[in-house]
Amino acid sequence: MGVAATDANRAAARQRLTAGAAELGIDLSARQLERFMVYLDLLAQWGASFNLTAVRDPLQMVTVHLLDSLSILPLIAALAPKRLIDIGSGAGLPGIPLALMLPELEVALLDSVQKKTAFQIQAKGALKLSNCHPINGRMQALTFAKPYDLAVCRAFASVADAALLAERALCADGTLIAMKGHVPKEELDALAPAWRLSAVTPLVVPGLDARRCAVVLRRARATNSGEAETAGANA
Repeated sequence: MGVAATDANRAAARQRLTAGAAELGIDLSARQLERFMVYLDLLAQWGASFNLTAVRDPLQMVTVHLLDSLSILPLIAALAPKRLIDIGSGAGLPGIPLALMLPELEVALLDSVQKKTAFQIQAKGALKLSNCHPINGRMQALTFAKPYDLAVCRAFASVADAALLAERALCADGTLIAMKGHVPKEELDALAPAWRLSAVTPLVVPGLDARRCAVVLRRARATNSGEAETAGANA
């Protein structure tokens, strides 16, 4: 795509995104579709120079990045969060696609790499995303005056490590959605007692021939004895 994009390339990317979203049960409005195409252009233009993503082909980006990010939209909608933080957001994935689809949702994009935050800021401005807030820094060094009720991460750390980091940003009964390939049994076995497994939901990404799942974790409520409540996990 990028500056040398042909009309045929644009049409193919647009068609793949529209058809893939429809398979996910998502009806993109004309404005949403145009904003996704602007975002795709930015990914292609910045990708090679700033090493934002290993994927260089815009058609592949539609599948591997945009549709993959949108695959968790039904889970997000069901949880109906007001504030979400995307941990290790990189190029803004999945946070920017979620912010585009859910304008009432406040989305923070956290990454420790300055050039990736610079891209997020550029994308926010180009897309006029008033509900999107890039944050540069390491989670371990940050404090949050107002907690988030949902954290998401994609291609980040192990589930157990992501949960430990998410604790710093989440409210007492917050939720973490970790996007993974195969069900990470060893990572789940390493979960701290402060967390319980709520669900492992298979994700079907149109055009992607790879296993994907969303691991949904909830912070365990403290009991009267001070121990974490871990019963009732649904795998």
